[in-house]
Amino acid sequence: MERKLPCAFKFLPPLRPHYPYRSLCTSHTFPELFFGAKKPSIQSPRRRRLGPYEFLSFLKLEKDPDRLVSIWKEASEHHRFHHHRSAYESTVKKLASVNRPDAVEEILEHEKQLSRSRPYNEGFIVRIITLYGRAGMPDQAVKTFRQCPDFDCGHSVKCFNAALCALYAAKQHQRILDLYSEIKETVNIKPNLTTFLTVIKALCQVGSSNSGYSMLDEMVKHGCSPDTVTFNVVLKGFYNEAKPQEAARVLKKMSEMGCHPDVHTYNIRILNLCNESKSDEAKALLRVMRADGIKPNTLSYNTLIEGFCKEHNLVEANKVFVDMAGNECDPNNQSYYTFIYYLCIEEEFDWALEVCDESIRKNWVPNISVLQMLIEGLVKISKVDSACRIIGEARSRFPSRCVGLWDDIEKALSKSAGSPISLEAKSPKM
Repeated sequence: MERKLPCAFKFLPPLRPHYPYRSLCTSHTFPELFFGAKKPSIQSPRRRRLGPYEFLSFLKLEKDPDRLVSIWKEASEHHRFHHHRSAYESTVKKLASVNRPDAVEEILEHEKQLSRSRPYNEGFIVRIITLYGRAGMPDQAVKTFRQCPDFDCGHSVKCFNAALCALYAAKQHQRILDLYSEIKETVNIKPNLTTFLTVIKALCQVGSSNSGYSMLDEMVKHGCSPDTVTFNVVLKGFYNEAKPQEAARVLKKMSEMGCHPDVHTYNIRILNLCNESKSDEAKALLRVMRADGIKPNTLSYNTLIEGFCKEHNLVEANKVFVDMAGNECDPNNQSYYTFIYYLCIEEEFDWALEVCDESIRKNWVPNISVLQMLIEGLVKISKVDSACRIIGEARSRFPSRCVGLWDDIEKALSKSAGSPISLEAKSPKM
C-alpha cells in the first residue's frame, strides 16, 4: 500500500540545488567514490556527456599522460572549453614535466585541426605558439607560425612575436636573427616594440651588441621609439662584452631621446663597476641614484656587498649591510648568505656565526656548503659547542635526502674534535 504524505508536504516546491551548476562529484563522474567501481573510460558510451566544468576537474586530477590526452580531445569538442586559458597552460605544463612532447604535440595539433572548422581568432593561434614555446618545442612553434595563412589570420605581428619568444626561451638566438631576416624580406609584417626588443636581446646574446645599438635607429624609422628596457638590454650587452665606451654612448643616446634611467639601469652600472673592482665608485653611484629620486632595491645593495667582499673590504660591506634597513630596504636571504660565505672565506668565523644566528632567527638557513665552511671554521677556533648548536638548529630544516650529508659532517666534526660528539644532545629545543 502506497504511503501518503501529510497534506502540508503537497504544497512544498521540489528540492533543488541552490547553485546553478551540477556538482562535479557525482556517481556519474566519480563512481569509485560511491560504488568502489573502476573509473569508466572517458569514451565510454554508458557515461553521460560531461560539461566543460566537469572536464576541467578531470584534467586537474588525471595523472596518466595518455588518458589526459583522451580527456582533452573530448573536452575540446565543447566550444566553451576554449575560453579556459588556465586549462591549456596547466595541461601542457603537466605533460612537459613528464617529458611527453609527443602528447603536447598531439593535443595542440588536435586544436589546430578544430580551428580550421571553427572561427577562432588570432589570439587562439598566438596561444598555440606560446604553449609550444613553454613546452620547449620551438620547432613546432615556428611551424605553427608558418601555417598562419591556413587559419585565416595571416602572418600577424602578434604571431611573429610569439614565435620569436619561443625561440628565445629555447636559447636559439641565431634562429631568431635568421627568422627575422627572412620574414622582413618575404612577408609584409610591421615590427613593433616587442619584435625589436626580442631581436636586440638575441643580438646581445650572440655578442653583437653593436648591431643591437644600430637597430635602435631602425626602430625609429619604423615609428617605434625605444624604451628604457630596450636601452638596458644594449647597455648590459656592451658591459658583458667589456666595451665601456660603447656603453657610455648608450647612456648618452638614452638622454638625447628623453628616456630616463630606472633602477635596472643603475643596477647594471653598479654590477659593472663591482666586476671591475671599483666598489667605491659603485657606492658613489648609489648615492647619485638616490639623488635622482630612484630608490635602490635589494639587488643594488647585494651587488655592492658582494663587490666589497671580493675586494676583501668587509668593513665597507658591513656598512652597506647595515645601511639597507636604514634606507627602507631590509636585507633578504641572499644578503645574509653572501655575507656569511665571504666572512668564512676571510676566516672571520665569530662574525660569521653572529650573522648566521640572525639569519636562522629569520628562518633563513644557508645551504649546506656554506654551513659546512662555518662549522669547520668554528671547530678550527675551538668553538665545538657553537658548531654543534648550528647543526642542531639547521639539520631539521633540510629535506630527508640531506641526512647522509649531515652524517658526514658529524663524523668529520667528531674527528676534528678528537672525541665522539652527540649532536642531538647539544641541539636546542625548537
